[in-house]
Amino acid sequence: MATLVNEATLREWLVIVGHRTSDGRVAHLFCELLLRLKAVGRATDDSYELPITRSDLADTTGLSTVHVNRTLQNLRDQGLIELTAGV
Repeated sequence: MATLVNEATLREWLVIVGHRTSDGRVAHLFCELLLRLKAVGRATDDSYELPITRSDLADTTGLSTVHVNRTLQNLRDQGLIELTAGV
């Protein structure tokens, strides 16, 4: 079962990098992390620790660091995310 889940996640990420906007890529990553962390009791409500750098986000989403910064600002401006001290 774990192999099937991992393969499904890989397929989803291949689609994300190829077809989603930068906002969609980062938002999907944040939502996926929330669901996974909730499953293991590491997230409360809609909040979790996110001890990664913008460079890590860029590598994960296939974006440049500059584009990640713009994307995060855009998501903040839309009221979709709040980032405070690694949370």
